[in-house]
Amino acid sequence: MSDFPVSWTKYRRLANLIVMAASAQEAQLLLQRSLSKRLTAWSTTAFTDRPNSAKYGRGIPGVKLQKRSEPGPRDGGDGIHRYQLQYGGPLGTYDLAEAFDLWKRKHGSDMTTTRSWSSLPCIWPRPPEAATSGA
Repeated sequence: MSDFPVSWTKYRRLANLIVMAASAQEAQLLLQRSLSKRLTAWSTTAFTDRPNSAKYGRGIPGVKLQKRSEPGPRDGGDGIHRYQLQYGGPLGTYDLAEAFDLWKRKHGSDMTTTRSWSSLPCIWPRPPEAATSGA
């Protein structure tokens, strides 16, 4: 998995939703088909000045910090950030609808005052209850 920044948005913890979607059963199936091999886990490295990552370290089931290092520029670091954090977790623990539901339960109250669910950027088909409720 590639670590990339998510710009500021009204949706708190949107980065968590992206990671959850990328590790869902549907993403696992697409990756396995494209690579012609069985995949059961993912990992990524985050560069940061903090000893833990808010994106991977909180609220995503099964994600664990696998390695924390403080490499210098000569040791493979980026020369800008103090820490190099390697996170990983299982693939296919939940499907996209379950991932969305879990994220919505944990972080939904952060969004309800600013926008409705129907205006959430759709990165996959909405779960049936969200599509029919008009929310």
